[in-house]
Amino acid sequence: MKTKKIALLFILLAALAYVTSCNRNKSLQSGQIILDSLSLERSTHLFGDTTMPHNSISIVFACPTDSMPNVVIDSLRYNILNNLFGPQYASMKPREAMLAYAAASDSIYLAEVEPELKEELAANPNYRPEGGLYSYVEELFGQVIYRQDSLLVYGVEIFGYTGGAHGHFFTRLFNLDLHTGKLIRLFDFLDEKKARELTDMLWKQLMEDQDVTSREALNEMGYGTLGDLYLTDNYEITPNGISFHFNQYEIAPYAMGMIVVTLSYKDLAPYILEDSAAAKLLPRTNKEHGQ
Repeated sequence: MKTKKIALLFILLAALAYVTSCNRNKSLQSGQIILDSLSLERSTHLFGDTTMPHNSISIVFACPTDSMPNVVIDSLRYNILNNLFGPQYASMKPREAMLAYAAASDSIYLAEVEPELKEELAANPNYRPEGGLYSYVEELFGQVIYRQDSLLVYGVEIFGYTGGAHGHFFTRLFNLDLHTGKLIRLFDFLDEKKARELTDMLWKQLMEDQDVTSREALNEMGYGTLGDLYLTDNYEITPNGISFHFNQYEIAPYAMGMIVVTLSYKDLAPYILEDSAAAKLLPRTNKEHGQ
């Protein structure tokens, strides 16, 4: 009798686990994946002296922190941490990755700046740098840009200042399939064989955006002087089309800032691989397709 009760208990537990697993998978497949917000803000001063310059680091980002093992959540988390902090932090837990990255930032700062300032202090013990001299600033921000059904578009913004006339700023965008947690590559839904035609479309669209009729005119404005337009992986799936982002110094001088070129779904229609799984994630309508 006791054996039968134990067997029944195992059956009930197995049934409960199965129902829980099914409900969880259903929730994931319907896009109900929760991203929590994590943040850190601190300053680390040279020589541990608060009157000295410091490394100021600020991190705010959204990331799945669900501790239950799931391949979709694990993949989403990996891709976010990889793009925000780098591959060496991608397999960590989000908070651990954030703290480890901040510790590495402080370590680099102290190793680079303390020896230099020590020489200044040897000559003048009362010297205290002013105006941000010897101070570093690092700001990392990660957020969901767009989310619809099984598509999630994530954006990372990073600002850093380590001295000089100005800091450096760049953004990194990536698109994720919530069915799998994997990155959506550009040629997962566009015909790679037509890459040259698509690149020509980028130039044409930029000319239209800037109200000019030739690439020479764009060059005179500064576009393309540091590099040609290309089908960058730094792209964003939007409700209106695919936006390609080019960071400062990538194709134009710093003063021109970030350059964004958007190709509409109507223009892209002939190049979209309609039968691909990725194409089905695009937020487009038949009207936008011109059908």
